[in-house]
Amino acid sequence: MADVLTESPAGAALDLSAPAREAEMQAVRSGTSGDVLKARMPQLVKGSVDPYAPTDRQNMDVMMKAHQATLDLRTETYRGYNDKTSVVKGMSSDFLNQRGYLKTALSAPSVAEQVQQLVGLLPGGADALKSFTAGNLGIGSVSK
Repeated sequence: MADVLTESPAGAALDLSAPAREAEMQAVRSGTSGDVLKARMPQLVKGSVDPYAPTDRQNMDVMMKAHQATLDLRTETYRGYNDKTSVVKGMSSDFLNQRGYLKTALSAPSVAEQVQQLVGLLPGGADALKSFTAGNLGIGSVSK
């Protein structure tokens, strides 16, 4: 009991890498990054609820905000991957001008966009990527 009274928690060294190790262990246990995001998001939004609300209301608010934050993050990630130009247009020009490397990187075509351009140059264009089966060629199927 005496050691509890004499040892000060402020004097103890903080292990700042503990959250990173916990996240790594959780990522190893989970199948996908979506599972990790879903599991960790309630802890990330916990401080944004009304502390004076009843506990059950706080828990419901945390879950609702966690779900909305996860949905927003996934939506914007998808938009950033598939519609990069609209994301760049939505960013502050002052912010982008201060970071020229970021502006250059975001305005350069991605690998997927470059592949689409190359496929467009092929004879047949986008049709070159379609599968050619009897069904989509209008031949029909063999019936007995």
